[in-house]
Amino acid sequence: MPQDPTPQDKKRKSLERDGRNCYGENDKSSRKAIRRRKAIVNRTFRRATKQTLSENDADADDLHEQVNQVERIDWKKVPDKALGDHLLDKLIPQIIKRVSAASDPEGLLVVLETQLIDTDAPPQAVQDIMRQLHGTVRASGSTSFRLGTRSKPLKIDYNMAKTIIDILNREA
Repeated sequence: MPQDPTPQDKKRKSLERDGRNCYGENDKSSRKAIRRRKAIVNRTFRRATKQTLSENDADADDLHEQVNQVERIDWKKVPDKALGDHLLDKLIPQIIKRVSAASDPEGLLVVLETQLIDTDAPPQAVQDIMRQLHGTVRASGSTSFRLGTRSKPLKIDYNMAKTIIDILNREA
């Protein structure tokens, strides 16, 4: 008999599965804009097909071939972002701001690192995060902090960022 999922499992699945529209528009206008954009694409295709048919007086086979050569504009909706990624994008600037605004940022990072090691966080992830946070502090409070690069993205998830925020709240 399968067990019921724990609240932690439900939360993790929700963060992975649920999406957030982060395209930059109001969510209501996005819904309307998607329908409008699809209609415009279809209208444009129908118009191009009609023009091809009206311009040519060829036989049926040639017309069929010419109509098939009319290209439909390719348009797809930008997919929604996973809820966990969306929340993570909001937590990272908070972490940077808190660490940079501390009276002793290097001391705070040492405390943060020791407390992260005590949690069940993967040691390599803790080292990578701390290295980048140390670099951010050395850059005199610069907010140009990025978790990872395109070639080597850093493995941080929402739970890790939330743990860091909780530790920073306790230390403040």
